[in-house]
Amino acid sequence: MSAITILTSAAQNDSGTGAAVDVTAYNTLRLNWAAVADLGMQATASLRLFIDTAPSASGPWTTIYERQLDANGWELSPRVTLSGFDSFVRARWDGKFPRSGEQQRTSPITKVFTVGLTGEAT
Repeated sequence: MSAITILTSAAQNDSGTGAAVDVTAYNTLRLNWAAVADLGMQATASLRLFIDTAPSASGPWTTIYERQLDANGWELSPRVTLSGFDSFVRARWDGKFPRSGEQQRTSPITKVFTVGLTGEAT
């Protein structure tokens, strides 16, 4: 078993994509999402997490895992086990964090959550 990092845990903006990670040498990935967000009292706030795979680092990319987290609770399994993926995988996220009208006029968009994806590969 080898340790693997698909996405280093860090504060993120509302949406983004991690770098492609070469997983050619592995058959199975056992990954743990680490996600922390302050969704506040916004009923429409949400964070979608994805794992994509592709035959090359430039794509084409296919989503093989998706999970949505929202203000009603964190529907997140602590461990994700994947097999049957292509040569590269990456993490992707899409956050929807509405701000009040006053904040939209006076404040820049800030980093509102931290997300990471690490685990073991065999």
